Formats: sequence, C-alpha cells, structure tokens
Amino acid sequence: MNPRDLGRELRDRIQEILDEPSMRGARLAQALDEIGGRDEPHAFRTLLLMLTRLDVPETQAHRTVVQIEEHRAMLEQQLGRDPGFAVAAHDLLSDVADPARGSGLDDVVSPEAPAGERDSGLGEASFLASAAVEGRRCERYGRPLSVVLLAPDAASAGGRELRAGATALRDAARDVDDRPIILEDSLALILPHTDAARALLTAERLRAVLRLGGDICWSAGVAAPAGAPPDPVTMLRDARRALATARQDGGDRSHAHRLERRGHPRRPAGSALRAIIRRDGDEHAAELVDLSIGGACLRLRQRPEPGAPLRLTLREDGPRGRVVTMQARTVRVSDAPRPDEGPPITAGVAFLPERGDRSVIAGLLAALAGDANQGPGRR
Repeated sequence: MNPRDLGRELRDRIQEILDEPSMRGARLAQALDEIGGRDEPHAFRTLLLMLTRLDVPETQAHRTVVQIEEHRAMLEQQLGRDPGFAVAAHDLLSDVADPARGSGLDDVVSPEAPAGERDSGLGEASFLASAAVEGRRCERYGRPLSVVLLAPDAASAGGRELRAGATALRDAARDVDDRPIILEDSLALILPHTDAARALLTAERLRAVLRLGGDICWSAGVAAPAGAPPDPVTMLRDARRALATARQDGGDRSHAHRLERRGHPRRPAGSALRAIIRRDGDEHAAELVDLSIGGACLRLRQRPEPGAPLRLTLREDGPRGRVVTMQARTVRVSDAPRPDEGPPITAGVAFLPERGDRSVIAGLLAALAGDANQGPGRR
C-alpha cells in the first residue's frame, strides 16, 4: 500500500482525530475502530503509513498503535508535557531499530521473518519517521538537511559489520545528529543543519572512523534536497543512487547526489527567449542554451560560485511575450567549449519555483516544442 494511494478523506478523518487533544489511549483506538467499522477497514494501518511509512497488517497495526499510546504516556511523565502521537511513534520505532535499546515491540514484524528482513523493514521505517520529523523542523527554521548512507564495499560483509559500524559511528556522531540506523545493506545517518558540501566532509570523516575498526573499505552516498521541502523517500532514494555511484567508481570513496536536469525533457532555446540573471545586487544578460521544467543551461561572462543563489528572468520575444522570474541555484559551472565566440562560462541552474512558476515554465516549453515542430520555414 503506497501512501500516495490512500484516500484523502480517510487521511483527513484520521488527522482530525490526532488533532483532537482529548483523543488519547482507549478513546483514540475507539475512534479509529469506528472509522474502520464503517467504510475503511484499514484505519490503524493507514495511520502508521501516514506517520512512519511502516506497512503492517491491520491487526498488528492496531497493537502497535496501542503500544505507541502507552509509550506516549511514559514520555509525558518524563517530559512533563504531551509529546504527541507522531513523536511517540518515532521514538518507539527508533528503539525497535536500534539493537542497543529494547522496546518489546516484537509483533510489528512477524517473528518468523529472517533477521535481515526484520532489521531492514524496521530500520527503513525508523529512518523515514526520523527524517520526516527532522525535515519538518529544518523547513520551519530554514535550515538544510542531509542524509548519509554508508556501506562496506566487501561483498561478504553483512549484518555483523553493519552492527559494528553502527556502534563505532555512535561515538563519532555530533550531538545534533541522529544515531545511525541499520538498513538492509547500509547505515543511514540524518544530518540536521548540514548542507550537501558539509555532509560530504562528514561522510569522509565517518568513513575514516569505520576504517579504524578493520580492513574493510566503506563507501558513502550523500543526498540533500535543493531548496524543496525535504522528502524522506526521495532523500533515501537519492542517497542510495549516490552510494551506488561511489561503488561503481571503485569504492572506498564518498559521492554526493547531484540534481540532474536531464531527468526532465530539455528544449533548445535558440533566440526565442532572452535571459537576465540577478545576483549579489547586480544584473547581467545571459545566453539561454536550453530549458527544462527543473532548470536551465546558461552561458555567462562571469563565473558564479557553485551553490550560489540567483534570480533568473526569462522573457519571450514579441510585444505580448510572457515573462517569468525564477528563484534558482547554481549546481554546475564549467568552461565553455573552445573555440567559441560566445560567453566563456557554462552554468547549470536548478529552479526553486513556486507551483505557479512551474506552470509558466511548462507553457514556455510547450511554445519551444511548437516552434521546433513547425520548423524554421513555417514559424
């Protein structure tokens, strides 16, 4: 069951229950039972998917929700305030995924399941829950968030090496870092207040720590969202891709995932669009090479710093041409091919747009596609 496939009405009703302060313990379970008793037979399962991405049968989900409520009451006594259901769920599932802490939550995954399957399922659920909490916090305060995956390069390495590595990393992690989470074939660390460049340095430091524990080489994959609200599933996917790239390049190294505009169809711009960039209070004309829904390739006369923010204004030719201004970030900078009489710098930028801006960009792309289909003789 994919969270995107869940009925909006069901999720809204569950959220209304969670937002009601009086819905605690037995009352919460009863309210969810009443939802399930009418039209939706999976209210408890849906609740866990909404908050933790943990997908278990409805009967196990019911027992898990009860245990989360018990854990919530215990946290309330310790903290002197109600932490809320989501925080209690995250804390309890983190205990399950951490072999150094016991929780008694053995029925979330079938006891007959292999140990690797149990660790990977609960570890990934714990990671997604933790990353969701940190992502909301970093979004609220405008701070970056990164994820690092570390895995041994040796094909024979398995759970024993991952558990030993997790123990070593707990001693090396900063106070603000989440503790390492054991996934199926890697260790995951969430780095709040850390951008991609600093996360890459952290990954190198952690790899050095892991090398101290034996002769096994480790590789690392780093992912950080570029401006958009952090999405745990996307960050985990991107970190895994970066880890796979590090291994393909020979292993024993770290690699950061790069936002790749080629995931979107690109359209050569030609002379149909004029571009102006504004950064550091200055305004410069730019040559637009191509455009996609996610970014653009520009030719510039001044070299921007990678990661530098800028504003890009695109204007269609003609008296009624559309104009759109995009918030963007420089992701790649290189020298233009020689010999070439154009601007000497090529820069790739990624858009950080609002939804309305995306619709305008889509319209510009459609116009470019129409011009290309008509051909130069029929425009």
